[in-house]
Amino acid sequence: MFKKQLATAIGLSSLIACGSAAAEPFSLSELVRLGGALPKISEIADSADSSDLDASSGTITLDDGSKLQLKTLDGRTLRQTLQDNSSTLLVNGNQVKVGTSSSSLIDAYDNSDKVANFNLTGVVDSRPITVEFQGSPDSLDSASTFDAKLNGEPVTFELPEGTTLADFDGNTQFRLRDGSGNLLIDGDLNSLSASEIESIAAKLGVLNADMALRSAQKQFMAQSFGIISTQIDNAMQSRFGAPRGGGASSDLAYTGNTMRGRQDGLNAWVSSEVGDISGETGNTDYDGSTKAALVGVDQKHGNLLTGISAGYNKVEITNKGTSSGEADLSGNFLAPYGAISLLDDSLVLDGILLYQDLEGQFSSGFNAVELDGDRFGARLSGTYFLPAYGNFNTGLTAGGSYMKDDLDGETLGTTQDYGIELGEAFTGIKFSNDFGLGRIYGSVIYYEDVTSDVDDSVDTLEDDDNRTELQIGGSHRLGQNMQFNISARTTVGSTNTEYTAVQAAMVYQF
Repeated sequence: MFKKQLATAIGLSSLIACGSAAAEPFSLSELVRLGGALPKISEIADSADSSDLDASSGTITLDDGSKLQLKTLDGRTLRQTLQDNSSTLLVNGNQVKVGTSSSSLIDAYDNSDKVANFNLTGVVDSRPITVEFQGSPDSLDSASTFDAKLNGEPVTFELPEGTTLADFDGNTQFRLRDGSGNLLIDGDLNSLSASEIESIAAKLGVLNADMALRSAQKQFMAQSFGIISTQIDNAMQSRFGAPRGGGASSDLAYTGNTMRGRQDGLNAWVSSEVGDISGETGNTDYDGSTKAALVGVDQKHGNLLTGISAGYNKVEITNKGTSSGEADLSGNFLAPYGAISLLDDSLVLDGILLYQDLEGQFSSGFNAVELDGDRFGARLSGTYFLPAYGNFNTGLTAGGSYMKDDLDGETLGTTQDYGIELGEAFTGIKFSNDFGLGRIYGSVIYYEDVTSDVDDSVDTLEDDDNRTELQIGGSHRLGQNMQFNISARTTVGSTNTEYTAVQAAMVYQF
């Protein structure tokens, strides 16, 4: 997922002297040094060339001779734009948000000894980065140690005494500490590996958008596949209330006073689910909610089930750490599915395919990313049922699922790739017990994340590789052709991803 160039840029590798060229992506150094360069606006305002601010574009020359080309987005003059306390400018062809706690940008930078809050947001390679600092603008040019925030996470940058940002390059020895004083870097940037830089970037909140999206994707996989697989189980497991070899399928059909077997024919169903989620990822905690609504139609003929479902689901996540933010992802989906029972109904194989359009957003502090794309998913599993004990049935199940999001994120006039993928292998046990017109059923399934086995870059985003899910439900027959199901599922044991959901469904048999 992460190229070394990207990981290096977002991981602070680019706190290096500015050398921007027009329309080239920013490095983090350019964003940081831009904060120190903007005080030169006051020099322009006080000089004989102050009329430059009355144009919609202008140039700032830095101490090292490099230039910053400034331009407004709306055709207003630079002076008019800088009268606001928050503006978006084109800097060397890239959009940058600039803000201050002062009454206006020009007031803050025209009073170079005035202490104020400043923030700058730009896209560094492919992710929006916000740099915040407090103090006088002139202090950035002279200080060797200063406090700042990256995407809301406090950091302290320590250069050798007598060294300033203007003197800094990738070989300069420096120290970087987080808000608790923990040492993140002690050395030079050129000696850091890509994995070390990605780890630091994750701790500083730079990858929170990716982590929140990955957490949301986990819920999509558990929710979308989970609802449909429950429908498959209720259609196919119901055949096992009778001893093996119990006769033709007509012998297993509903008789009006037993739940043994779903009769052959056409079935229509509706289902909905709501849930709460919470967990930990990277440097932040999160919680949120999920909801889904589905409709489906399937055909049962002997040992074969084929069907298709359509629906909508949405996941909303709120980060609770110092780098607070929100993420939501939703969309409509279409999912064909099928199952077949073999070996005298002892073995059930089932599969689900899924396609979904996606939209959503992620926001954190000053950053906002609008998301748009689509998703493909697949799930295969097999369940072997042990000999029934009266009306009690037990099955051993195993399988795997895969989901890939092709997702674009738009922010500050740029479109970046936020596509992610997830693969899981699972194994566990299913059980059910028939009585009268009802059935109690459930499962205990262990899920292992296997994406990292083929993509090392997800290790930075994923620090919780497994979970165990418990599901308990019940089914009751309402009249001759109607069946009501309700179930709840939750994670058990130690896991960084926790969720609880309640699902209800109604099935009509034609």
